[in-house]
Amino acid sequence: MKKIFLVSAVLLLVGRPAFAAVTANSIVSPQTPNAAVVQFLQGTDTAGTYKTLYTGGSNGSICYGIGTSNTDAGVVAGHLLTIQVVRSGTKYGGTALQTIPSAGFVAGSGGAGTSTPPQVLTGNISGTGPNTSVWASLPVDNLGNYIVQLGSANDSIQVTYATALTSAAVINVYAVCNDF
Repeated sequence: MKKIFLVSAVLLLVGRPAFAAVTANSIVSPQTPNAAVVQFLQGTDTAGTYKTLYTGGSNGSICYGIGTSNTDAGVVAGHLLTIQVVRSGTKYGGTALQTIPSAGFVAGSGGAGTSTPPQVLTGNISGTGPNTSVWASLPVDNLGNYIVQLGSANDSIQVTYATALTSAAVINVYAVCNDF
């Protein structure tokens, strides 16, 4: 009788499911929307000097779009922008873009001239979005858009330009990011 009771007790304990404090998988959505901007000014900023466009939040961040505009109609070839993902001070690569003169602004003084749309550094992979090839190695979100994922506050996106700006010109770089 003792053996039957002991075997029954062991089987009851072994066959019983474990109820622990386990949280089911759930989606973590971005919590804080942000817009980031950097401006390079002629006479103030030096070509080749990096500026931080965005620093990741404490739980990481996701950047959905990065674009640029400039007022420099005086540079025929535009400006080479370099965008880097940086972790703990080390640059890990990114992309480069040759800007179009006056992209995002009307060329010439007093509104004379032609305008060119701002340039997009991250785009839609469907081919229907703006620029689809500038930073094509980026991961893609569920809507088919390129994204830049930053792991934590140790991660940032930095940008620089390569050639001197002409008189009174500016280069703007902006991003739409969300912190988790």
